[in-house]
Amino acid sequence: MKTMDLNEIKKIVPGNGERYIFIENGKPVLVLLSFEDYQKRFNSREEKETEREKTLPLIPQRTPQVTNDLTLEDLPF
Repeated sequence: MKTMDLNEIKKIVPGNGERYIFIENGKPVLVLLSFEDYQKRFNSREEKETEREKTLPLIPQRTPQVTNDLTLEDLPF
């Protein structure tokens, strides 16, 4: 297996919103992007979630009614 030092890796790290997606057995397994781009994506997602939470209507939570009345007729045998 070939090893790479950090300087070699930095040379191939994409910038300007670009990213590399590594595929193994036909499925994505890794994503490589700059830390700056990662922060932008992560912060943007957090901001969207916060905005969405502000606009969601408040729905009262209902407590389900639980009955523990089990009879012999309820059993499967």
